[in-house]
Amino acid sequence: MSIAYDYSPGTTAHDNAVVLRKQLLIDGRHVESVSGRTFNTLNPATGQVIATISEGNEADVDRAVDAARRAFEGIWGTMRPAERGHILFRFAELLKKHGAEIAELESRDAGKPIAAVVREIVAAGADEIIVVDNGSSDDTAAQAAAAGARVVSEPRRGYGQACAAGVAAVSRDTDIVCFMDGDGSDVPSFLPSVVTPLATGEADFVMGSRLRGVRESGSMTPQQIVAGKVAELLLRVTYGVRFTDMSPFRAMRLGDLRALGMSERTFGWNLEMQMRVAASGLRIAEVPVDHRCRRGGVSKVSGDLVAGLKAAWVITRTFLRLAATLRASQRPAEVGEAAR
Repeated sequence: MSIAYDYSPGTTAHDNAVVLRKQLLIDGRHVESVSGRTFNTLNPATGQVIATISEGNEADVDRAVDAARRAFEGIWGTMRPAERGHILFRFAELLKKHGAEIAELESRDAGKPIAAVVREIVAAGADEIIVVDNGSSDDTAAQAAAAGARVVSEPRRGYGQACAAGVAAVSRDTDIVCFMDGDGSDVPSFLPSVVTPLATGEADFVMGSRLRGVRESGSMTPQQIVAGKVAELLLRVTYGVRFTDMSPFRAMRLGDLRALGMSERTFGWNLEMQMRVAASGLRIAEVPVDHRCRRGGVSKVSGDLVAGLKAAWVITRTFLRLAATLRASQRPAEVGEAAR
């Protein structure tokens, strides 16, 4: 089996840093979370607190969904489909225009603790570990190599670009490829659980579901949970498959992965994979995996509302574009449950 995942360069230390206070944006207003709890985000280069974030939970997700429902019952709900479509396609045009900036959101300056992650993967029994250097400016590549990974350079920015470079670099005799983030949020000790359904022939694609596992407080933001729910609904309505998550922790056989014809080079990579797997009629399984808070850096997707919305639009654009070109498989994929 092989591991392929991306990581990013460390943040730069700044003197006289200002601690930002980030609230939740619900119904057009910045509000505190229902619980009133917060968590700090640290600059990995200095250890300083750079932001205090409101910690959302299921109750906050319910508030956001209720607000969205009320919004739909207003002007948006009275619009003709063609009018709504015009607005959505205008967003798609803006995303296309600014795609280069958006593609860099998660692939730069994340300060991920790559050495510790690599050592955990080694302990989990991986045969080969590939780390994709997507333009780091610190010693992350050297740390990854010293910990036991093979480092591949991919100067072209983008989450999907890095993932594709990792796939292209795996050894010829590789059977199974597993993806996970290098920021320490995924738990490598669950690697055997994710790979087992493939090794035993029970499934062709395995998703590690964070929502079915144990999550550290603050490890997933409300916008991540909502995005996963939206993707779950779209995939179920379009392809008849059920996913509970859009987790980066996933695995499939290398031959099947290459046959999918993956093309997305931004945040749409994960969603595109799930859509192509469903359209191909491959057998799907989900297993529970635990999830931790990032061990370093600030996510430009889940940790910042504006960037998170931009990434959400990339995902939406990807779904609309691919749904128009992919034909659903004649044999609906079945999502099974594999034991830990």
